[in-house]
Formats: sequence, structure tokens, C-alpha cells
Amino acid sequence: MEKTIDQEAIEAMKEDNQGYCTPEYCYRDAKKTHEEVAKRITNLLNIKKVDTCLDVGCGFGDLTIAMGKYAGMSYGVDCNEKFIDVCRRKNRRRRNLVFLNRPSEKLPFERESINLIVSKTVLEHVDDVDKTLSEMARVITKRGIVYIECPNYMWFWEGHYKVPMIPMMPKPLFKLYLKLIGRPTGFLDGINYVTPNQIEKVLKSKGLLVVNLSDQIMRKRVGYVLSRIMMFTQLYPTIIIKGVKI
Repeated sequence: MEKTIDQEAIEAMKEDNQGYCTPEYCYRDAKKTHEEVAKRITNLLNIKKVDTCLDVGCGFGDLTIAMGKYAGMSYGVDCNEKFIDVCRRKNRRRRNLVFLNRPSEKLPFERESINLIVSKTVLEHVDDVDKTLSEMARVITKRGIVYIECPNYMWFWEGHYKVPMIPMMPKPLFKLYLKLIGRPTGFLDGINYVTPNQIEKVLKSKGLLVVNLSDQIMRKRVGYVLSRIMMFTQLYPTIIIKGVKI
């Protein structure tokens, strides 16, 4: 019996995540939530419409599709060939969507050619964080916006495994911990411990004006005083950064 595209997508996810979560949950949850994510991002950035949007690390393209409502052309780039194949086959008739199988460290775009770049929960998975950020800075237009959202590994929680962790916990120690609680360890090898300072440093070095939007989010959740302490110590759960090329 021939497999559906959704079944192929779940199998590709199973190969990619090495057992850290249920592929069916990851795939279907993404489909449900990304329209809300796109709306939240555009509201946060005060964006109505842009000519071009690039989703770096697009996976199965759900955020790329959702961002297509706010862009003339919405591009999705991912290094996983099977993911991109699923994206292309499911979206053949959508003329403002383009999916490309490329690594984030070598984006297939000319310098200053993209108006908006979004990267959600991707930096912790790329081969080289600094090169990925540098490529984003290269292809973003003057006054264009780079939006980055990813886990903060200065925090006390690992969101993929959904377990508590010591901030920047050495991986050999974390693997031992995972084994003790009966969890697979292979996925951890592909995780980068990303921090706010690392992202800000690279983007600033490439000529971007950087605003840490995490502060704005945390103030609403915990109040001004506690949010100030959390921002100063970098002890907060999610990095949300806006970079504008000047």
C-alpha cells in the first residue's frame, strides 16, 4: 500500500529525532500551531506585509506556509532532503512558496535580498551557530529584520527532552542523567547550547542593531523587577531576538 505524504513525513521525523519525542506528536503539533506563531511574530515585529520572507530551518514548512500570508514570496530552507521533498509535494500549487534543500551555513540567496528572516527553534540544531547567524546577516536587506527564537541553555530546562537540567550542563554528565531516567542520548549530540550573548555578539559584529525581545515578554509574565534580574543573569527560558540591518 502506497504511503501518504503525511506518513512519509512522520517516518522522516522518526529518523531525525532519534527517539527524543513522538514523531506523530511533533509533526501534527507543528501543523496546528504555526499560524498562531506567524501571527505572534508579525504582531511582535509590527509587520503587515513584506516582499520576501525566509524561514531558516523550515522543517515540514508549516511556518513558511503561515508566513506566506504576510509575504509576497515565502522561502523555506532546510538541510534535510526528505523534509524539503515533503514540503514541495504538499505545496505544488502555492505560487508564493519556495522550498530549498540547503544548509543554513550557506544560504542560496544574494547579499541583501531578503526583507524578513525568521528562525524558530533552529539554532540549537545547526552545524555552526556563528556561520548561520553570519549568513542571515549577509542576505538580509538594509532595514530588514532577522527574528530569532530558540531555547536558552542558561535556563534550567531542556525543552526537547522535557527534563530539568543544570544551565550549560556538560554533555557527558547530561547523557549519564538521561540514561538514568531511561531516555535516549543520541539526539543530544546534535544540540548546540545557545546563549543570548552568543547570538547578540555575532549579529552586532555583522552590523545589525539588536533588540532582545525576551525582556518585553518576561515583563508581562513576571513583572519589571524580576524580569530585569532574569535578563541581567541571562536566566530565562526562551531567547527572542530582533536584529535590524543598519
